[in-house]
Amino acid sequence: MDPVGRDTELAALRGALDDVIGGVGRLVLVSGDAGIGKSTLVDAFRPYAAAAGATWLWGAGWEGGGAPSYWPWLQVLRSAARAASAEVTARRDDLGPLGPSGTGASARDRFVLYDAVVDLLVTMAARAPVIVVLEDLHAAGPATAQLLEFVARFGRHARLLLIATYRPAEVDADPDLSASVTRLESVGALVAPGPLSEAGITTVLEAHRVTTAPGLVNAVLERTQGNPLFVTHVARRLAAGGSPADTGLPLGLRNALRRQAASATGTSEVPDVLNAAAVLGPEVQVDALSVVLDAPSQQVRPVLDAATEAGLLRPDLAVPGGYTFTHSLVREALHDGIPPAKLADLHLRVGHALAAAGAEPDRLAHHFLAAWPAGGAVEAARLCRQVADRATAAHAHAEAARALENALISHGRIPAADAAERCDLLVRLAAAQFSAGQTTSARKTAAMAVSVADSLGDADLLGRAALQSASHLPFNSVDHDVIDLLRRAEERWEGRTSPTRAAILSRLAGVTAPVDRETARATAEHAEEVALALGAAVPERERATALSAALTAQLAVAWGQHEPTTALETARRLAELAVDPADEATAAIWVTSFALEVGDTATSESAVASLERIARRERQPRLRHLALSRRATLTTLLGDCAEGLRLLHEARALALRAELPDADAVGWGQLFAVWRCADLSEDDATLMEHIARDLAATSPFPLAHDAAVVQMVAARGDINAARRRFRSLMPAIDTLTHDLLYTWTIALLAEDAVLLEDADAAAVLYKALLPLASRFVVAAGAVACLGSASHQLGRLASLLDKPDEARAHLETAVRAHRLAGCMRMLAASESALASLNPAAIFQYPDGPVITIRNRAEVAQLPRSLGLGYLAVLISNPGKDMLAADLVALTAGAARGDLRPDGAPSPRAADEVLDKAALASYRSRLAAIDAELDEARDWNDAARTDRLEEEREFLLAELSGALGLSGRQRRFADEAERARVNVTRAIRSAIRKLESQAPRLAAHLDSAVTTGARCRYDP
Repeated sequence: MDPVGRDTELAALRGALDDVIGGVGRLVLVSGDAGIGKSTLVDAFRPYAAAAGATWLWGAGWEGGGAPSYWPWLQVLRSAARAASAEVTARRDDLGPLGPSGTGASARDRFVLYDAVVDLLVTMAARAPVIVVLEDLHAAGPATAQLLEFVARFGRHARLLLIATYRPAEVDADPDLSASVTRLESVGALVAPGPLSEAGITTVLEAHRVTTAPGLVNAVLERTQGNPLFVTHVARRLAAGGSPADTGLPLGLRNALRRQAASATGTSEVPDVLNAAAVLGPEVQVDALSVVLDAPSQQVRPVLDAATEAGLLRPDLAVPGGYTFTHSLVREALHDGIPPAKLADLHLRVGHALAAAGAEPDRLAHHFLAAWPAGGAVEAARLCRQVADRATAAHAHAEAARALENALISHGRIPAADAAERCDLLVRLAAAQFSAGQTTSARKTAAMAVSVADSLGDADLLGRAALQSASHLPFNSVDHDVIDLLRRAEERWEGRTSPTRAAILSRLAGVTAPVDRETARATAEHAEEVALALGAAVPERERATALSAALTAQLAVAWGQHEPTTALETARRLAELAVDPADEATAAIWVTSFALEVGDTATSESAVASLERIARRERQPRLRHLALSRRATLTTLLGDCAEGLRLLHEARALALRAELPDADAVGWGQLFAVWRCADLSEDDATLMEHIARDLAATSPFPLAHDAAVVQMVAARGDINAARRRFRSLMPAIDTLTHDLLYTWTIALLAEDAVLLEDADAAAVLYKALLPLASRFVVAAGAVACLGSASHQLGRLASLLDKPDEARAHLETAVRAHRLAGCMRMLAASESALASLNPAAIFQYPDGPVITIRNRAEVAQLPRSLGLGYLAVLISNPGKDMLAADLVALTAGAARGDLRPDGAPSPRAADEVLDKAALASYRSRLAAIDAELDEARDWNDAARTDRLEEEREFLLAELSGALGLSGRQRRFADEAERARVNVTRAIRSAIRKLESQAPRLAAHLDSAVTTGARCRYDP
């Protein structure tokens, strides 16, 4: 029988299954408050699924706490094993981390596990439709929801129906879970059962043989707010002769249910059997209750049967002889009504009984934690540590942090607790909090660990605590307190060797480098000596980690004075040594940085892809930020500024949520890289300049930021202010150290000198930059890249009237940018090279500023469409060009498909447009395919849908709408619109030239013909 008032909701579930039978995977989310009828709705749908021949796989979250990660999925896996044991067995190794024991979890990445789940379900769905039901998602935790996201995304082409139920208020209380459910809601159908109407309440009352006297229905509605579970209990009370008022609903639900439990068993109080069952959990087994109560099963089972008759329990179909509660509210009401002392004692007895039966640590820890003050603190602390270990192995870092917090609470309840053990827990908690993105909490925890370790005088504990305090520091500051702490921790070792000491020395070298490079270099070398001296008694993994840290420190100390090719080889060695996720990520960043410095974008791309795999596997916000932000670097460098902007915003938002220290430093640098080649919104431009100015005032690398501010001021048109600011920076050149931002700083200052035509400064900067001619200009850790330093050198040489040197440098830059695939930078270098011909009219970009030269006249104007149209005409002298073609060509240049100076060689306008457009469409389709793979990997539903829509549009256009294989079709209104817009834009650009280059403006005014066809006759 269908539940009352749920026809629409049932129709939605049945329609989803019909789609699945037709081969389209579906996700349905059933959302509503407790008692609203979510489970009843799903149960009512099951007969329809059975009639359709679907395989039903079920799992549910456990609200009592203590369930392992992925607990609902483990239940689904058990159901799958009963339905398809061979398929489950074949994937046993890959599915191992899903089990409560987590066998092999630490050695496998999460992606392999997720993929194995999808593969299993898709294989089963090939034989018959599969329905996976996950109830009480709000109680299951973020890990379960994330796996559901993955299955929903990659199982959408299989006959697979996913149904998840949850309470929205409890989901909203967990930020990580809420984020996952929000993404699920964007790709799934939402079913939200509402309260029962008066008609529905009447039906329920009549089903319980209650006469619906006038006013009764309204009284029940007022008392229950239409909640179906509450209505049913009111109906039962009314059938027994009560009234709506004495049911105590909804606020008195607990008491009402406890009275019902007592009445069902013929006692005045809830019997111990039902109290113990409520503590034991949703799965009630007679044998376990017998152990807990020290009573024979013959005394236990009759009480359970009576509760079943009363509708409080029902037989557990999955466990012969077992029972489950009819609703989680029933169990909660019984559990919460137990007096505290009695409740603690029951939890302790249940914990010991389950431990004897070999239950998992997650479940046991819950009971021993709740057993306080009856005892169990020692067991709770030990079990919580085990839970944390397993959560860490499954990359569930927030869960690991919660478990360690509980371990500390329990440890504090142990009489004469060991202080060293408490310090160890604090150190581990700080590490888990950092991994989970809880940076502020992690720093406080690390400080507590340092305090305890100091009081103990334990060198290893102090070292480990100090290392946590020194982790995740911003590179734009120097923390002298941390330096002092690391030095003090190192002194405790008194010449002894250990992995901890090697790590301390490595970290000390890194944080000391900005203030004392020579001491830092010696410290890094000492770290390597200690790492190499570790004997066979130290596990090989720890020896490799210690050596990796020492080599990383040496790279950090040498940064700015390094030779990129040699440094790249060291970075590759680090990648081979890395066994820890943090080391793997660090090596990937080093490889990305040094490969960019030598112009090897292919190797950088490979390293960033590796970083993305690490981030997917580890699920740490810091690693995810590294992957997103460095993908933004490469995307912008290779010409897709719009996508680079989207990625950098996503990375910055993530970093701010996780309280990562370099969110602003990375964000502004990447905004600056986009700003140089595309327009920013007013908000983005303001944010970029605000952060840059702030860092210029507070960072140990002020010139690196101030040099960029000069360009921002100039772009606003305040050349005099930019010139004053630039001149105030130049005296600091003599004291500038060769650090991680040295090349970036000199290159930006060189651009400032060219922009402001300061020949004196150009001479100084040319000399400083010349030794770096062979490398690309990369900001710290591949945050941004300005392209080949030869480009800036060529511009400086041109300003210094050294045409031969300028031509050689710019030709080098052209080759480097072409090999690297940096098409925007290639266009800029080619344009600058062409500018060496004093008789030509040409344009080249300086960020958002366009420079136009003609013999002795020079003008600098903001980027505009009119200048873009002029560039195309000037590059095709004597050729008639349709206004519509100019629009298309300039749009292609804005996407990076064409050179900003209109580089297409002289030919008929239609031919230029057809080939350029065809190349542009094919290039964008290839880029979309790569972006789709990434979006699907990250389970980014919104981005995937947008890309798929764009791909379908482009394919349709290619198939004939634009006629790219023949002549392009045009419509009169489009041609007229292009004529008006192009004419207006060109004439406006020429007028703006008049104040700076009057002869050039006059020449263009007479030499350029505008209209439906445009032409430049020099």
